Amino acid sequence: MNFKKIALVLSLVLGISSHAKNISIDERFPADYFMVHKNLPHYMKIFREFGDDESLGLSDQQKAKLQKLQEEVASVVIDRATKIKDLELALQKGVVLENKTSEQLKDVLEEIATLRLELTKAQIDCLHEVKKVLTQEQDKFFIEKVGIKQ
Repeated sequence: MNFKKIALVLSLVLGISSHAKNISIDERFPADYFMVHKNLPHYMKIFREFGDDESLGLSDQQKAKLQKLQEEVASVVIDRATKIKDLELALQKGVVLENKTSEQLKDVLEEIATLRLELTKAQIDCLHEVKKVLTQEQDKFFIEKVGIKQ
């Protein structure tokens, strides 16, 4: 693992850990905050896990492009997921402790929906940007790793 990867992983951990007081053990932060959190692949996760795998065969130039993309996307993801989490906790308090109705919480619900949509669009855009960097064979490697049958 090179220095840039270590730095990125540490920044992700620090970004996530600063919000850890609100994260439960069962929660997959930030993955649980995407609109489609189970059936849409996270290509950056595959890159983090297999970027140095010889069978993937990424060039130094490809790795640099994907590293830059990962840094850009990570900040957006952490920011949006944190906002969603905070809004969901406010929603929870409003419903359970303050007895508010869905109509009274309409603005909060709409903001959560908007942020989840933004987060999911960023994920889709990221996936397409990764595909632009990969060769056809490398793309097949990613598809295989996320478990999608062709």
